[in-house]
Amino acid sequence: MASQRMRELTAKLTAKPMVHPDEPVSTQRTNFDAMDSTFVLPSEVTVTPAVVGGVACDWISVPGAREGYVCLYLHGGGYVIGSRRSHREVASRYARALNARALLVEYRRAPECPCPAQLEDAVAVYLGLLDSGVAPQRLVVCGESAGGGLTVALLTELRRTGRPMPACAAVVSPWVDLSLGGASFRENDHSDPIVVREVVERYREWVCAGLSGDDPRVSPIHGDLSGLPPMFVTASNSEMLRDDALLLIDRLQASGVPVAADMLDEALHAWTLFPYLPEAQRTLEQISVFVAAAWDVTYT
Repeated sequence: MASQRMRELTAKLTAKPMVHPDEPVSTQRTNFDAMDSTFVLPSEVTVTPAVVGGVACDWISVPGAREGYVCLYLHGGGYVIGSRRSHREVASRYARALNARALLVEYRRAPECPCPAQLEDAVAVYLGLLDSGVAPQRLVVCGESAGGGLTVALLTELRRTGRPMPACAAVVSPWVDLSLGGASFRENDHSDPIVVREVVERYREWVCAGLSGDDPRVSPIHGDLSGLPPMFVTASNSEMLRDDALLLIDRLQASGVPVAADMLDEALHAWTLFPYLPEAQRTLEQISVFVAAAWDVTYT
């Protein structure tokens, strides 16, 4: 059962969605970035702009972070909205949960830059981290929504090109099938106030541009998932991307990839963005345990 805070937030967003399909992209981006003022970073969190692999990023540092351990965070927003500004707070909570620095990536967005621009940027940043001396076994890649899909696409591209894999990955409400073939895209159309069907369909057109919706570069669920590192996958049974997560879990398991999965009931899409939700706190705790096992460390 959803927490009281989850129910209140769901009602609020149902009455006033975060993204409206009739708004210009610039307005959608501004409104989404406004989370930066809603979720204030704790004073002890340090944000340091950087360029890694030729891509603009933010290093998010928290007290007590283990030296050399990095969480590469790929933000969501349908590859169209979302930025370093909107996701600094959630990246800081990942950093705190993992006792590591987080690197938040400002990858290129559609419609100005359709796929595979986002994947190219993610690969460039990952390889830039390796070139700077970060050990792959001390890396974890995390992301929510489109950032979750980009996480899986990054891993499949690393495997295809024979690059070193990170220790593990964790994705929340991953958008891994831009063909929009899952039944939940229709069944949960009115139970998910964050993912608006008209918006998703428009974003899909902008992101794919000349690519098919089942091209593995944009829809990694349709690619070869064998040889990927252990992955934590979570989503809500009431969100439109439920079947994306379920299909990802099934195909990872069929490919022999170790998977830890958790499907929530009555949760919002990408609920980890909201720090005051008990469900968000629980998921971050689960991810921290999962990553600790992959890193073979003990968190205190």
